[in-house]
Amino acid sequence: MRIVEEDQFENEVNNKNVIVQLSADWCGPGKVLTPVLQDVAGHYNIAVFKVNIDSSPGIVKKYTVRSIPKILFIKNGVVVEELLGNKDRPKLDNTIKSVYGV
Repeated sequence: MRIVEEDQFENEVNNKNVIVQLSADWCGPGKVLTPVLQDVAGHYNIAVFKVNIDSSPGIVKKYTVRSIPKILFIKNGVVVEELLGNKDRPKLDNTIKSVYGV
């Protein structure tokens, strides 16, 4: 999973289908979620990346991050779905199918 900095974020999500994990290095649930999210996204061939909220205050404000991990499902540059907390594989599968129609 590639880490994207705040100054790269808009370029990475604009007019694309991506999954973004908003988390922090110290977040235990985020560490557990990362490999599961990578595996699921890879299965569907959807780009996935992580944003460290500690170094991205603008993204925290824009997406009203009050709890982490927060997962953004972005379709054509627009957030279509958000999930909070550590999610299991079936929930991620169902959300990806619903959002991206795969």
